[in-house]
Amino acid sequence: EQSWVPVHGEWIYFPTATPGAKRLVYENRWFNKNIWQIDAADSSAKKLITSSRWDCEAQFNRDGTKIAFNSTRSGELEIWASNSDGSECVQLTEFEGPSVGSPTWSPEGDRLAFVAGPDGFSDLYVLDCKSRKLRRLTSGASHHLAPSWSSDGRWLYFGSDRDGTWNIWKLEVDASPSAQALQVTRGGGARAMESLDGTQLYFTRTDEAGLWNMRLDGQTSATPTRVSADLPHRGDWNNWALWSDG
Repeated sequence: EQSWVPVHGEWIYFPTATPGAKRLVYENRWFNKNIWQIDAADSSAKKLITSSRWDCEAQFNRDGTKIAFNSTRSGELEIWASNSDGSECVQLTEFEGPSVGSPTWSPEGDRLAFVAGPDGFSDLYVLDCKSRKLRRLTSGASHHLAPSWSSDGRWLYFGSDRDGTWNIWKLEVDASPSAQALQVTRGGGARAMESLDGTQLYFTRTDEAGLWNMRLDGQTSATPTRVSADLPHRGDWNNWALWSDG
């Protein structure tokens, strides 16, 4: 017979019971992650957003006044936002259990795209930060990861395994629920970011080191060019960002 045993802790591992199951010992794993800021002038670092829980995946909006991030400070992993100095942290989502992550601001800074997995598959969501209205953009038996906005805010790029392998796709944010996603790459892709002028797309792959680039022309895409052979490293497909000069 199986029954739940209430215990105190966050992540419970390796339970062992005495004969008769009158006593139980177990391992409780607890993680504390903080968000840091580095001064580009002298490389000095300081803690920017901290708690006794897990704070990670920080993303500035385009004008640098707000930060979106993931946190477990409410008990479960949710999307939060703060001022640029880490003050006035506000919880934006209430999924209460499913994995939530990869928040990214729209160009106007009024919406956030992110992924969440309430049904076991990670799907795309868009949140209106003012009204708190939440829209689900994808569903079905496939995973979606690392959303990023096009320069005009019309499209979301994302990685998906919907065709059996990981590739870059894009979906019109404000299209009807029946709108179909368009496949952008066919040789692999995980995370993509469009250049500020909307003419080029940079992306990484899940199983290779390096960075690729392709020119964009409406709904069609040119052949990708590998612009970096070794960075990001293999497995670090999400650990990079794109600026106007590099």
